[in-house]
Order: sequence, then structure tokens, then C-alpha cells
Amino acid sequence: MAIPFNRDDREREKFVEANSVAGLPAVAVVNPDGSDISAGGGGTTQADVHDGSGNAITSTIDGAKRGLDVSTITPTDVDVRDGNGNVITSTTSGASRALDVNLINRPVYTQPTLLGVLNNQQDQGTGNINLPLNTGTTIKIISVNLHFNLVPTAADFTIQMKDLANPVYDTTIFKVNPGNLGITDVSWYPDGEVIIPASQFLQFDFNNISTTQYGLTVIYQQIN
Repeated sequence: MAIPFNRDDREREKFVEANSVAGLPAVAVVNPDGSDISAGGGGTTQADVHDGSGNAITSTIDGAKRGLDVSTITPTDVDVRDGNGNVITSTTSGASRALDVNLINRPVYTQPTLLGVLNNQQDQGTGNINLPLNTGTTIKIISVNLHFNLVPTAADFTIQMKDLANPVYDTTIFKVNPGNLGITDVSWYPDGEVIIPASQFLQFDFNNISTTQYGLTVIYQQIN
């Protein structure tokens, strides 16, 4: 709808119908007082922008185009605190803010000791099993596997945790009779962690009456 020409007020001044198709309005940008803005210059006021300290930063607007020259900004210092609450001051320049991260008192993280290296001790033969596992270090038992080529004569296969200083602390931690069970394979994978300190060792025993061929493998992890 065209703007009526019979009005002589501020609304009339905000719109000018020129260089357009008849009956269609053209829009002009004006100052708050209603005066026109031309491409050659503007009568607009300046735009006030404030920095972090509340100081006004003025930027003259050219014509109807509003822009801010950020190079005129002089921001205040930026305070950054480290993990201990100490203030780390980084002076900024212009509108570019940079922080020297080398100033930050960062915590030091150490690489944990990897326990992925596995060791094994094996024994085989046709006589009695009498195998001590004494490494002189703290170890963790991963598995024990015993194989007979035939079902052996009934006897207990035992694993004892023995104390180097005093036998009163010797304890049987695993026992099975493969002959009574009619089996040729025994496997023990502890449900929880079985830690053997350096002051103790493991003893594997079996009375192989029938001289049955066997093979014993113990997998363990050295902790320290």
C-alpha cells in the first residue's frame, strides 16, 4: 500500500516514495529526529560501547552502516586462577586476549605402573609333583593348569601358601582329587585376587602313585 502524501508528520518523514513503481512504497532510514540519512554522510550519533571496566568506547558510525573499530579497545588485564587459587595475570593487547599457559601451576600426572607382563612356571614328569614358586617379589596368581595323560591314582593335588619366616602361617588355598573325580585336567582361575607377598611363596604338591605323565603350568603377574 502506498504511503499517503497528505500527512505532514514524523511518519511521513520516515518514508519516501521515490524511484519506485507507482503504488509501492520505498523505505528511507532516518535519524531519531526524523532527518534524512544520505550516502554522503550521516547525522547519526555515536554508539557507545563499554569495556570490562565500564569505560565508554566510542565508534563513529558512517552513514547508515554501524560498525565498531575494535582496535580502539583497551581492555583491562584478565585474571585467571590456577588449581591452588593463585592469580595468574595475563596482559591483553587490543582486542586480542592471550594467556601464557606456562604460568599455570598444573598438577603433575605420573604414568601408573603397568601390570600387563605375565610370567609362567612349568613342571612336567611322571613322578611326584613338588614345585615351589618363590620369586622373592610380590606376585598375583592368574591361573593354574594341570594335565594328566590318564586319570591318575586318587590323591590330593594341593596348593599351599607358605611363610618363609614361620610355618605356623602355612595355609592350603586350593585342593582337588582328580583320581576320585575321574578327570585328567585341573584348572584353577581364582575368583578374587590372590596376592603372594615377597615374604611368602606357593608350594604345589601331588603324590603321583601311578607315575602318570603330567604337565603343570602356573601363570602369575609380578607386582613389584
